[in-house]
Amino acid sequence: MGRATRSESRLGIVITLAGTGADQTAVQRISAKVRSETFDNGQWTLVSESTTTYLNDSHNFTGNTQVLEEIGRDANGVEQSRIVYTIGLMLVGQTTFDAQHPVGQTYLFGQDGHGSVRQFL
Repeated sequence: MGRATRSESRLGIVITLAGTGADQTAVQRISAKVRSETFDNGQWTLVSESTTTYLNDSHNFTGNTQVLEEIGRDANGVEQSRIVYTIGLMLVGQTTFDAQHPVGQTYLFGQDGHGSVRQFL
C-alpha cells in the first residue's frame, strides 16, 4: 500500500481569556492547532502536533485587532517559542524567546516616512 501524508489545520476559536482591563481594553486568547500525520499500511500515524496561542487586543486605538503575544507549544504542551510585540502607533519591535535565545532577542523596526519597515535595529 502507498504512503501518503496529510496536514490538518484547525483554528480553535476558543477564547480562553476574555475581559476588560482598567483602561477598558479587551483582550482574548485564540489558539490554532496544527497536526501532521502519515498514512501507512492502512493507518494514520501522528507525526507532529503544535499549538500556537495568540494574545489579541481587539479594542485598541487603531480600530484593528493586534497581536500582543504569540506562544508556540509542542504536542506535550511544552513552550517552544514566545514572541512579545511592542506596539505604539505602529509595530515598534518584537522580542523572541526560544531555545537559542532563552533571555530574549529584541528587534526594533526602523520605519520610513510612509510606515514601511526599512531596517532592523
